[in-house]
Amino acid sequence: CIYCKATLNLHYKILLYLYKPFHHTSDKCFTADYAGAQTNQVIITPPAGKRIEIVSNYVSTENAEGDITLKFTGSAQPFFKLYTKTKTDAVGNVICALGEIDQTIEVTCPAKTFISIGYDIKD
Repeated sequence: CIYCKATLNLHYKILLYLYKPFHHTSDKCFTADYAGAQTNQVIITPPAGKRIEIVSNYVSTENAEGDITLKFTGSAQPFFKLYTKTKTDAVGNVICALGEIDQTIEVTCPAKTFISIGYDIKD
């Protein structure tokens, strides 16, 4: 019936609208494979006067001796943390973290850790 088709079409459009914010791909990507442990190591620095917006990340480690923390420098709250005693890898598919102007990103992690971060540069 015409009513059913119109209703299904409307529901489909609503689902696409709701899903769109979660289907963002990053403009830039950072990757690193650390053989040794890192403590508050700066890994991404934005251009002067710009901000970093985190879109996604992936981390993995073979080491359960220390947690993996990703945060903006100077922030007490990480935007991503992996407790390695319970899990050795994780994907952050939808991360919405926006740093302050000129704020860098730093990592603290145990040895044998791989990190990949998708991010954008914002004004």
